[in-house]
Amino acid sequence: MKIVLLRDVPNLGLAGRIIEVKDGYARNFLIPQGIAALQSDPRAQELLVSIAQRKKDQHLKDEETEKLITNLQEKEVVFKVKINKKGQPYFSIKPADIAKKLKMDQSLIITKPLKELGKHQVILKSGAQQSKLIVKIEPEK
Repeated sequence: MKIVLLRDVPNLGLAGRIIEVKDGYARNFLIPQGIAALQSDPRAQELLVSIAQRKKDQHLKDEETEKLITNLQEKEVVFKVKINKKGQPYFSIKPADIAKKLKMDQSLIITKPLKELGKHQVILKSGAQQSKLIVKIEPEK
């Protein structure tokens, strides 16, 4: 019997997968427990449509992110920071700070915290798309 899993089930599959199981297992356990439904069940159809929409939305988001990364290739972002008497910044610039300034997800930014004044090269990566960004740290006047 072909059924649609409504929840993730270890050793069976993830929610939304259409799998084939023995009739008794489906009728006596999976369907009554609300773990699965027949393909014709409205709950199963709703879940499949929801999963397809999420995949489409994620694909569009990925395309936008890749465009943004391509547009930022070799661009320069400037941070003005307070410095101490030795000329060192009081704090480092972290990927979260760069992401906030660029209005993007910090998981796309690959760098260690930047602790010195000057220009630093930062890698932006999303899937196979990769580009380099210049982060310039200047003293605040």
